[in-house]
Amino acid sequence: TDLPYAADTLEYRLRQVDTDGAATLSDPVRIARDAVSELRLKETYPNPARQRVTVRFAVPEGQAGEGEATLRLYDVLGREVRSAAPGAEAGRHETQLSVEGLASGTYFLRLTADGQAVTRKLTVVR
Repeated sequence: TDLPYAADTLEYRLRQVDTDGAATLSDPVRIARDAVSELRLKETYPNPARQRVTVRFAVPEGQAGEGEATLRLYDVLGREVRSAAPGAEAGRHETQLSVEGLASGTYFLRLTADGQAVTRKLTVVR
């Protein structure tokens, strides 16, 4: 859970401490994460939000062409009130979305790419 969401590869080393206090490091180990296979919009946090929210989403290869991947925030009447990361490329992304100036209430965050859409509910409080 503490890994950077947008990282495609991870590298780590182990540190061994002997009983005499001597420490040695292992050689680095590199792990490649699986490619994104489906359009994904993770839960936002914090939710409910006051000023800004962190949004994590993933766009599979072949669905982000020509700036078609969009992330938009709508009010309950369906009006677009914010937009973030327009034209996101394929892969994992993490972005901040400001909700300052919005009235308290329920909003819907919608990620669309290549005719597919994923929606999550977001609550704004003052």
